[in-house]
Order: sequence, then C-alpha cells, then structure tokens
Amino acid sequence: MALISTQTLLADHPALRACLQNRGFERTSPSEYSNGRATVRFEGAKVVATPLDGSKAWRTDLGSVPPEAAVGVLDAILATPPFLSNAARDAIVEQAHRAKIALDRIVDVIRESPETHSARELRLFLRSLFNQHHALNLWRLKDALDSQRAAWVTEVFTAWMSGLVPDDFLRRALRDSGEMERSNVARLSTAERGCLDNATEAVCEILRSTTPGVAHSALTRAIAVQREAGESTSAVKRSDSGPCW
Repeated sequence: MALISTQTLLADHPALRACLQNRGFERTSPSEYSNGRATVRFEGAKVVATPLDGSKAWRTDLGSVPPEAAVGVLDAILATPPFLSNAARDAIVEQAHRAKIALDRIVDVIRESPETHSARELRLFLRSLFNQHHALNLWRLKDALDSQRAAWVTEVFTAWMSGLVPDDFLRRALRDSGEMERSNVARLSTAERGCLDNATEAVCEILRSTTPGVAHSALTRAIAVQREAGESTSAVKRSDSGPCW
C-alpha cells in the first residue's frame, strides 16, 4: 500500500482533495481549502484544520500514513459540527425536523389504535430505540407496516443512527403515545405466567441434578431472575422509571 509521499503536495493528493470537496471545501490557495466556516491548510506533511468560530484547531502529520487512513481521519474530523458548512448544518437541522414529524406521526398511530398489528410493532420499535431491553424483529416490523408508516420508521431510525433523536424525544413519544402508562400496568396473562412457571420449574429440575460449580451458580441466578420477573409483572407498576425504561 503506497504511503502519501512528502514529495507530492498533500493539497494535490486526489484522495484528500476529493474528501475535502465532498465536505464542501473549495481551494482558496495552493495549500489551503475553505468552506466558509473552517479552513484546512497543508504544511509539508502536516495538515491543520481550523474552525473559524474560534474552536480548537486540529493538527496532525500525514507523512507516513496510507491514503485510505488519512482520508478516514480527515473525513471524521470534518464531519464534526465546527467544520461543517452552512449547507451541511442546514441539512442536519432539516433531517432532525423530518424525524421529529415522523416520530409524531408514529405516536398518533399508537395512541389511536395501540392494539393493531402495526401499532404493536411501532410500540416495540420505540421501546427498542429507547434502551437495550427490547429486541425488535425487523421482518415482522417490515411486514406489519404500509409504505407510509415504513417511511416514518426509516426517517426516525436514520436520524437516530446519526444521533439526531435524543432520549428526551423518545421518552416524550413513549409518554404521549400512552406506552409508558401501558407498561406501568402490564401484567402477565394466565398463559404467559404458566410458561414462566414451567420454565422456572425446568431450570429447578436441572439444578437438582447439577453438581456444585460454575454451572450450578449460573442456574441459581437464572431461577432468581425468573422469579423476580414473575413478581414484577404480577403487581401493577406505578413508577415511570421502572426497569423497562
């Protein structure tokens, strides 16, 4: 893999030049690029990126770095807010706004008919975005949604992956859709409690025939967790910050 040669002006390196242009930077001198909000200047084998708002400048030596790695590092720096062009910042604001509207539409669907097939999948979608306690089957989600609702989910998920849907938005969506309250009063059905009891008894049976050791300790913990799950879902919950959330 060829390294960036100090014999070649860094500002002229095709990979670095393309990276800068893709981020809205235009060449303003033989060794400098600008997007109106920041400058990137090449000094021999060094590159200096300076936001014009007074934020901390970024400086590094690329003389012995493979082009792909140099582009990756530079692209990551230029993707941070101080180095974004006005157009890029506007695009982020617009994406966040579209996601907020889509989230509101999802909330409306859940609030109006929470027990329909699509609403139940949307409820799980919001829970899964909010924390790690709720697994989501993407196949079931896709099959349950029409094109409009799928577009809302795509909009919210894309923005969430970019860090544009904060937890406060999701918490408000869960509350406004009634999902927080539904979770607080959730109880196991008779059939579900039977399944949990059977599972606990099965683990107890295995425990009785297992010799003391690591496996024995793990099975004991599993039984304790299953019993705790049964107890926590047998009574009405009133706290908005229970273990589900």
